[in-house]
Amino acid sequence: MSRRQVVVLGGALVSLVFLWLALRGQNWAEIASAFQRADYRWLLPAAFLILLDYGFRSWRWRVILHPAAGRRVPLSTLFPVLLLGFAANNVLPARAGEVWRMWGLSNRTGIRKTLALSTLVVERLFDGLTLLFLLALAGLSQPLDGQARFIENIFTLLFGIVFVGLLLLVFFEEPTLRLATRLMWPIPAGLRERLLAVLERFVQGLHALRRPAELAGIIGSSLLAWGSQTLSFAAILLAFGLGLSPAELFATSILMLALINLGIMIPAGPGNVGTFEAAGLLALRVSNVAVRPEEALAIVLVAHMLQWILVTGLGVLIAAREGITLATLNATPELETE
Repeated sequence: MSRRQVVVLGGALVSLVFLWLALRGQNWAEIASAFQRADYRWLLPAAFLILLDYGFRSWRWRVILHPAAGRRVPLSTLFPVLLLGFAANNVLPARAGEVWRMWGLSNRTGIRKTLALSTLVVERLFDGLTLLFLLALAGLSQPLDGQARFIENIFTLLFGIVFVGLLLLVFFEEPTLRLATRLMWPIPAGLRERLLAVLERFVQGLHALRRPAELAGIIGSSLLAWGSQTLSFAAILLAFGLGLSPAELFATSILMLALINLGIMIPAGPGNVGTFEAAGLLALRVSNVAVRPEEALAIVLVAHMLQWILVTGLGVLIAAREGITLATLNATPELETE
């Protein structure tokens, strides 16, 4: 069995386990009734807010790329590449859309894939830090405990380690590269030189973190992106007529946003099937609002289907316009030591 087959099989297994955890013991007649009672007009503003989220993400990517690339890449270039990457994650295993984003950006702009990779690492770091910040906000009105607190602690540790590592690369670049050179002494000279060249280009993509203006832009766009997605969850909750107060609606939306997006970082099958549902149900279960399990599952399924259909549908339109097929996405080469 090839490495790719192992990854695909492992992701499918993870999805099945989490899907079983989410669906076990559910009353499907009650779930159908919850679907029938929903006011689906609220999905229109929810869809708009999801698109706004990706617009802010494109702006953030542009800010991160500027110091490394030495020029401002147009949003008209970045938005379709970013959206198609997320759409690819919905239909391909092993988060292949992230690899496609590196390849797509490099193919359109000439920016090296290693540099593109470093910008994606910065994105993921600020995604995690912003989610943890929002989770802390939700915890002010809805103290977390049990599984939710465990998830928060695990990801706080993970992003803390990544953050410290990036700080060393950004502010102590030369000493860190010298240390990396010493640690690579057992590696043959030719390969060692190529790996160090990749690392140096990777560090180049982190230079936005040294500039106050770019750093403020990254933080601001991260808050706007996740704020838009928080409001999209609020619109979906309103569709189910739960009668929440504004404070309850805000806190529950943040809790759903944070736990779902932290949960889907667990490697799973295409489209985060299973991990999305399990994390969403956990968020509604630990919230202070009274939501019946069947209604909670209906809310989470609608949220997942809306995001999947919207992003995948737009991705298909972009791919058709640019002559990109599923086979092309699936065959995109992995990162090389250019």
